[in-house]
Amino acid sequence: MASRPSPSGGPGDTGSPTPRDSSVHSSDGVEARAYTDLVHRARAQAFENLFDAVVVTDLDGRVVDWNRGSELLYGYSREEMLGQPVTLLHIPEQREHVLNEVLTAIERDGRWQGEVGLLRKDGSHGWIESSVVPLFDDHGQPVGALGINRDISDRVAAEEELRAAETRFRSLVEHSLVGIHILRGEHLVYVNPRFEEIFGYTADELLREVRLTDLIAAEDRERVRGNVERRLAGEELEAKYGFHAERKDGAVIRIQVHGTRIELDGEPAVIGMVQDVTEQQIAEDRLRASEERYRLIAVASTDVFRDWDVSAGIVTWGPSAAQALHYASEEMGSGIDWWSSRIHPEDRGAVVRSLYAVLD
Repeated sequence: MASRPSPSGGPGDTGSPTPRDSSVHSSDGVEARAYTDLVHRARAQAFENLFDAVVVTDLDGRVVDWNRGSELLYGYSREEMLGQPVTLLHIPEQREHVLNEVLTAIERDGRWQGEVGLLRKDGSHGWIESSVVPLFDDHGQPVGALGINRDISDRVAAEEELRAAETRFRSLVEHSLVGIHILRGEHLVYVNPRFEEIFGYTADELLREVRLTDLIAAEDRERVRGNVERRLAGEELEAKYGFHAERKDGAVIRIQVHGTRIELDGEPAVIGMVQDVTEQQIAEDRLRASEERYRLIAVASTDVFRDWDVSAGIVTWGPSAAQALHYASEEMGSGIDWWSSRIHPEDRGAVVRSLYAVLD
């Protein structure tokens, strides 16, 4: 894990009292010393009780002080860490990079802030938000550094999971076999690649130049526009319906759409999925036409037609069967046994065997 840039800002007020100017003294000096002792004790208490991990290092980068927050964050006691290099707390492959980044920032800006990976005593990794400032002696000479570190591992993990989820969702949408779009008013604000393929426009054209009505054939334009307006207004409508659409090349296609109202940036919108069902519609139209022709032939013919649904064991007779077999329509049985029992006994076995031979 590489270091992550952090927003600018100080490490925050620790709540410790602010020492008074050294020129302010009590008349007898006792009060001044008492006040100074109080400040030192308050700072010591703040150091030990800060939730954040506070690490003090010398000029060689070795730990010279270490508070309770550091023990909780890293898993090392003060005794274990005193005299140890602070790089022990960094992920090995990041140590050189982090050290160079911190030193460069302190030299340039007088402090460093950032988000960086941490290495705990048990070997587990995490993330901290850190602020490092130099420490000086009474003569203004640098003597070490103070680091204040806050555990942000849970936040970073949540952000990474969110990014992963967004990536998975985007991959799913971008590779979907149906056209997915988001519509606000009459303007598209998102389309996936399949939507582009269905209508023949690029995403840029669909989002910048094309309006909803440009995609709908004239015969269905008002109906679809009305459906969209009512859905945006919050009316409960049938989620799925079909209409004739017009591609960029002028070809008219049959579309089936499934739409749902959503809130997008505080405004109503419709997210929808469209399928080009033109070929399916053509096939269904041909099947209906074929069935109609069969029906007309069966009605006009004096031949006996029967349809045997083998899986259900049901026989359906054509219109001429009852008359040809001299039965009333309501007397015609629907089972194969009824029909086979009407075959002359001398022929029955051969006929039934021939039928089952066809099925085999």
